[in-house]
Amino acid sequence: MKAYTVPVWASIAGITLVGVVGIVAPMYGWLIIETMTAMNIAAFSGTSVMDKTLPWAGAMLLAAIILLFTKGLSGVFLARVGENVITGVRKDLYNSVVRK
Repeated sequence: MKAYTVPVWASIAGITLVGVVGIVAPMYGWLIIETMTAMNIAAFSGTSVMDKTLPWAGAMLLAAIILLFTKGLSGVFLARVGENVITGVRKDLYNSVVRK
């Protein structure tokens, strides 16, 4: 299988980006909870809700942008490697059938 997983850099980049998605995506739920907590605290204390929630909303926007690029690029890189694997296996299978 090692001969088919070319280019190697795309494999490494795709797997690394999937790891980043695996770290950032669960954090998104934490950011939502922090935003909701800040809203409740601001409403209870009588302070501005926007002032308390805006930093968390910005963090959610940043996380969404990171997820957009990392998930998209990992899909592109791993799809490219997957196509090369399928092409190599089909070529070897065809050659073995032709030889018999």
